[in-house]
Amino acid sequence: MWLLFVCTVYLLIGSANHDYGTFYNLVIFALLGMAPLAILLMAETGVLENLFEWFIRVITFLAAVSIPLWILGPIFHAISPNCSVDVTWMENAVHRPGYFYLLFETQTSNLLGASLTRNTSIFTEAPMYSYALCLALISEIHILKRKRILVVSILIAAVITSMSTTGVVFVCLLGFAELLRFSPKTRWQCGLKLLVLTAL
Repeated sequence: MWLLFVCTVYLLIGSANHDYGTFYNLVIFALLGMAPLAILLMAETGVLENLFEWFIRVITFLAAVSIPLWILGPIFHAISPNCSVDVTWMENAVHRPGYFYLLFETQTSNLLGASLTRNTSIFTEAPMYSYALCLALISEIHILKRKRILVVSILIAAVITSMSTTGVVFVCLLGFAELLRFSPKTRWQCGLKLLVLTAL
């Protein structure tokens, strides 16, 4: 059945391009045909769980290091930039200072009239960093089905310091989804705490 589906997709792609043998079509065929089977095989052997675990570890490490660097560097200027990188974005090269190659000053945001540097860690922009943090957060809570308080707290704090609206909304929605798991009485108490924390 799977082979029939993959061959049908391959024929549709080939008929749309009027070409059945190009490298592009063969790559699409390999991705559609082999990637899902490889993912299933990795899930059965436990490799996929290990990949998620390493992903969470790497992103949590970046978050745990970038938060203090962000506070000491761009926010309070207690440490000076000690590295830099030239970022080429749409043919414009921009010089970006950094701290130990683990945090770069790539974007600023206006918060209550003050211009603040966003925590982007090693990423080019805050939404990219926030996206990786949210993936790690959802992997920790819903894929590996763990809720290590320290890991979750670090990831949420990094999302907030990135000042990414999408990331903050995602964290709030994730919090409300977790809230729905409680009993009605506990849900009311937790909802009140979450509302107060969100307001802060």
